[in-house]
Amino acid sequence: RLNYSQVSWSNLEPMLRLRRGVFSAALTRNSHNTKFSEELQWEIGECWLKSAKIARKAGQLQESYSYLLEAEKYHNPKLFLESAKLKWKRGKRTEAISTLKKGLQETFPEVMLALEEEPNNVAASLEELDRRSLELRDLCAQGKLLLARYVEDAASVGQEGIRKHFDHAKELVKTSDEIFYYTAKFWDKKSIKMSADQIINQSEIVTHAALMYLRSMRCGPTFLDECMPRMLTIWLDFAATIQDAITAKNKDSAQIALLDHATKQLSKLNKTISLTKSKIPTYYLLTSFPQIVSRICHTSNETYLVLKSLMVQVFLEFPQQAAWHMVSVSKNSNVTRKSRCNEVFQEVIKTKPSLKTFLNHAISFSQKIDDLCDAKTGDKEVETSFRDLLPSLPAMFRSKDMSPIILPIERNMVVNIPTSVADLETHNPFPSGCITIEGVEDKIQVMISLIKPKKITFRGSDGKLYSFLAKPKDDLRRDCRLMDFGSLLNRMFRKEPETRKRGLKMRTYMVVPTNETNGLIEWANNLKGMRPILIHLLKERGVSLTMVFRKYQPKPDDSQEKKVELFMKCLEELKGKEGLSPSVFREWFIRTFPDPQAWFAARLAFTHTTAVMSIMGYILGLGDRHLENINVDTVTGDTFHVDMNSLFNVSETYKVPEIVPFRLTHNQVDGFGPLGIEGPYRISCEVSLRMMREQKDLLMSVLRPFIFDPLVDWTPRDRSKNKDRNDGGGGNKPGQEALARVQDRLDGLVTIEKKRKGNLNTPLSVEGQVDHVIREAMAIDNLAAMYWGWTPYL
Repeated sequence: RLNYSQVSWSNLEPMLRLRRGVFSAALTRNSHNTKFSEELQWEIGECWLKSAKIARKAGQLQESYSYLLEAEKYHNPKLFLESAKLKWKRGKRTEAISTLKKGLQETFPEVMLALEEEPNNVAASLEELDRRSLELRDLCAQGKLLLARYVEDAASVGQEGIRKHFDHAKELVKTSDEIFYYTAKFWDKKSIKMSADQIINQSEIVTHAALMYLRSMRCGPTFLDECMPRMLTIWLDFAATIQDAITAKNKDSAQIALLDHATKQLSKLNKTISLTKSKIPTYYLLTSFPQIVSRICHTSNETYLVLKSLMVQVFLEFPQQAAWHMVSVSKNSNVTRKSRCNEVFQEVIKTKPSLKTFLNHAISFSQKIDDLCDAKTGDKEVETSFRDLLPSLPAMFRSKDMSPIILPIERNMVVNIPTSVADLETHNPFPSGCITIEGVEDKIQVMISLIKPKKITFRGSDGKLYSFLAKPKDDLRRDCRLMDFGSLLNRMFRKEPETRKRGLKMRTYMVVPTNETNGLIEWANNLKGMRPILIHLLKERGVSLTMVFRKYQPKPDDSQEKKVELFMKCLEELKGKEGLSPSVFREWFIRTFPDPQAWFAARLAFTHTTAVMSIMGYILGLGDRHLENINVDTVTGDTFHVDMNSLFNVSETYKVPEIVPFRLTHNQVDGFGPLGIEGPYRISCEVSLRMMREQKDLLMSVLRPFIFDPLVDWTPRDRSKNKDRNDGGGGNKPGQEALARVQDRLDGLVTIEKKRKGNLNTPLSVEGQVDHVIREAMAIDNLAAMYWGWTPYL
């Protein structure tokens, strides 16, 4: 029961208290039986230690300390480990490190002596340890690993000393994914700071980091989310750096020798990845498949062949999911990208000829989706049918020869990672089974907007109906990458105790590009736009928004003072005849959720999801957050954002530049309840930003495909020549600039000028950064200068 309960203080502590009580009662009654008494005492000591650990993780540090004092009576060897962790959490770093050293020395004197001074005796001392208890070796390795991490964080010894501790931990336990993961992070931190020349000069460091990430994945799935994207990034960037150095001119003999050595290191790495791909489950690769596909134009031929073999392996095992990921690449306007994608398809068909029919059907189906997106409808038309517009699409699924094609929904596309090592090989990454398309409903709903997207409905093999939006004239690759990013964030939110207990999450949906400008978007039900909600509530007050809009809209050449004056008058007008607050959004929560408990839960859900979207939007420079793009879930109260195309501060280049970091107007704050931006909203923002800043290397790895899959509207801005080469190697310039700004925000650097150029060079604390962006988002000067159609007054 302990194993299956959520790891939280309130859940587990009552169970552990009960266990301690039962064991203590048993101990009193069986004091004559020495062996049994010893076992009971051991169990009671374990319970006290577990309580101390859970209390520490919940931030109850004094409670944890009192539990540790109790645990000391039972002489548990693990005590020193928990004691060191508590001291570290309290900020007593030097004490924590000396507790660890002392604990390791006292608990494992022979092993420590052998590791430090007599390497030949290590095996003998470990055998002796295993004879005493099998758990002791793991404990010793955990102690060594923790010591390595602590001395690295505290910077209390040199690099060589840290490396020695990591090597000792690896020597003690050779199959721990945790040890290899933290060792990889140690090497990775060094390689991140290197320039291109340093990477070639010290190629061992780079290859070592990639190999350690690879070893960690081979040992278990615990750190897969971190290891796979980082390993791919290190490996492919390293190969691109070498390729650039090879093509560079005027190299001296020393540079040539170093480059030769680096090339050998890369060959070794390519070989290891080729060998390892058959030893890890293929669904590992599927978790980072968009990242692999985005580097299909890699400039190093040897590396490309390994990449191709990875894609082929995924395609052979998961053809349905891989087809949805790759089908848009096969229609790319970039010649290299398109031909290399077709090479992968040819290789797949050569290896498994039975997939040829499926592949042809998948490509022709995606072509039909493109035709549907581009099909013209009448100006006033809000409904049409496949019979009139595109009868060939439903006809495909009526044919008996049609291959099954899965629906591009999250259940079918997002990999479920196993929780333990036990079932790695037999684990099914899609445990609910995959739903295929059985047929297409005839009705097509045409949405009222400039590009006229069409809502279509597929009938799934489970008998249910699934709706999608077929969207033309829009590069959906950004939305697609953003949803990958959102899925990763959600997995990280579930791992972190502080974010998990608040239920923080970003609402995601599936986006599948079918070519460079068209695609399908999974339809979400029970949503209501914030704009219609506010219009309706203000109408009841006797306020006409159309009139307000026209009356107070500033002219483009108005001064800032005039804009502020109009903005304040507009807010006064929204108060209505009774002179109420200009904010009305709280009313919607009271009406939609009449039950007090449901009302409180919905309002809290709205606050938490808005906080996550605010911080995520700020980090990624997400703009265009007008009220049409923000919806509220009428069942849970969650915020649901759509149309996330204006990424990486593109909105700053609009005719009227957007200058707020995210939308936080008075109606949104009204939805947070009486506390406004204080309390749950601010704390959720801080917790989210802290987690993102701690995991910045991983998040940057997931965002890097943006550079290598150059987005359509970046390409004209990128005047660099030989674009095809840039495509696979160093990436395009605007993309790199955009990522540099994301990196700055994750480092805590904020911009102060309105033009967003000058950086405050000292990184802010998490609390300081959150406070800064909230003040920027709510500043009257900023809101008054916004585009009037963005409705800053609502």
